[in-house]
Amino acid sequence: MQIMKKVFLFFYQYLKISDKEKAIQAVLQNGLELKRISMALQDDEEVVEKAIQNHSLALQYASDRLKGNPAIALKALQKSGEVMPFISDQLKNDKTFAIQVMKECGFLFGGFSEEIRGDKEVLIAAFANNYVYAIQKASSSLKEDKEIVLAAVRQDGHILQHLSDTMKNDNEVVKTAIQKDWGAFEYASEELRKNKDFIIESAKSNCFILKYSLVDGYKDFDEIVKKEGNEFLFGCWNNWDNRTRLRVAKNREFLPTTKQISIGVEDSDANVSAVYKLRTDEWISQLEDQQLRMLAQSF
Repeated sequence: MQIMKKVFLFFYQYLKISDKEKAIQAVLQNGLELKRISMALQDDEEVVEKAIQNHSLALQYASDRLKGNPAIALKALQKSGEVMPFISDQLKNDKTFAIQVMKECGFLFGGFSEEIRGDKEVLIAAFANNYVYAIQKASSSLKEDKEIVLAAVRQDGHILQHLSDTMKNDNEVVKTAIQKDWGAFEYASEELRKNKDFIIESAKSNCFILKYSLVDGYKDFDEIVKKEGNEFLFGCWNNWDNRTRLRVAKNREFLPTTKQISIGVEDSDANVSAVYKLRTDEWISQLEDQQLRMLAQSF
């Protein structure tokens, strides 16, 4: 049986394309034709590069030596991440190569070795390529590295849902996350979502986080303003984006109108309300976005 197998392989190899010019013509038409080319030409850099140029997955038929060639592997990965399983284990454990790949294909972070996925510099390179979700594939130690975690939530607050319970209960991490994406508050620890002081402070960044509050009476913006007073509301204004301001401007019925305010009493709730209402009206009139202005004027 072994003899027959050897004879078959001998003739099979003989039938393969062994002429370099013919091989190049073949792979330029279909890169996967590299499979039908002789072993010697599967180890030829020019032939393999031409094959990859046509079809990235041609790398799977290259020699082991060329699967471990950083330049050739990178060219293949730039065309398709599906090539990752076919590059050599040596490259998957090569920090220099990993950083090169992260600069262009951060989503391939998870395809590297455990050692590489525990390297801070490589993970930061993935972040620099706007692929913050690489942290999901990072080592446990990096997921607990506060510097790394803060860098992640600054890019995408919703990454908080994939972090450890320790990070979900960290005031600074959660605050940073909700400053980027208010919906990230949903993934904060139960302890923080039950902390009234933390909720009030967070609402100053975006009132919509109250949707995920676990404190009775602090799930609705109007209710929290009634409890905390107009100074809280007026203090929030400069921190909100335009759409948040519009949402608040729409629900001003609990504030006294300018006609109801007795002038001359400084620092009263009434005066704070008056200043807030005037500031709101002034802001609405200065809105540059026509759609926002029309929406504001409809309130």
